[in-house]
Amino acid sequence: MQPFKVLITTFLAAATVTALPSPDSEIIVEFQPLSIKDVVYSVPQHDIHCGGNNPQGKTYNGDQIWETTVAAFQRIKNGTHIPEKNGWPKKYEWNEKIQFKKVLGCSESNENWEFPILEHGIFDGNNAKPEEVDRVVIRRIGKREMAYCGLVTHLDAPKPKKPEKGKDYYAVCEA
Repeated sequence: MQPFKVLITTFLAAATVTALPSPDSEIIVEFQPLSIKDVVYSVPQHDIHCGGNNPQGKTYNGDQIWETTVAAFQRIKNGTHIPEKNGWPKKYEWNEKIQFKKVLGCSESNENWEFPILEHGIFDGNNAKPEEVDRVVIRRIGKREMAYCGLVTHLDAPKPKKPEKGKDYYAVCEA
């Protein structure tokens, strides 16, 4: 499957989609909400599974990953959070054990953000407990650019022999 560059122009509820071949192996997605050009890089179009062999693991399709990534991006860009104070999206607290794919510096960035991803719909603060769901991690590159870094989960996340009290541990979800 050849990667695509997708241009999405949004005028209120209507959207026009154009697909063009991309010269690199990453998927580049561009969209224009309300006439401001924004770019999100490397959003996968395939399913990603979180939780390894754990029966509570979940699989997310490319559309759900895209919608969650865009929702998080728009909230970061607009400075809106769910709930309003200390809510989501949140700065991703760097865990040295996690190595994201080499997408625009995701593994080295301190500008990574996390946002809950659901199997159906977008997290709104009332439809799930954030501590019980997986997360999409994105990196802010500039005012209008973000890169999808990956999905992370608490399920089957490796912990050191002496885990730090109150620290969350994550594992990267696999395609």
